[in-house]
Amino acid sequence: MKKRGAYNYSPQSRQRKQRQKVKIKAKSAKLRNYSLVLHFINTVTYYAYFLPSFLLGSQEARKLTPPKRG
Repeated sequence: MKKRGAYNYSPQSRQRKQRQKVKIKAKSAKLRNYSLVLHFINTVTYYAYFLPSFLLGSQEARKLTPPKRG
């Protein structure tokens, strides 16, 4: 009976596993960057909309505010 375990896999399959791991890591890093960029854009637009209304408190600035979310 063959023993199970990481050491009994062929070198090829071990390499394949390693490559898959690397791919997955790259993918998650890409996703992380993407979400960071999205977050940044969201905050910038938020402040672009709401800061004028806070500072001026004028009717024109209030017209600029986006519809409420939710």
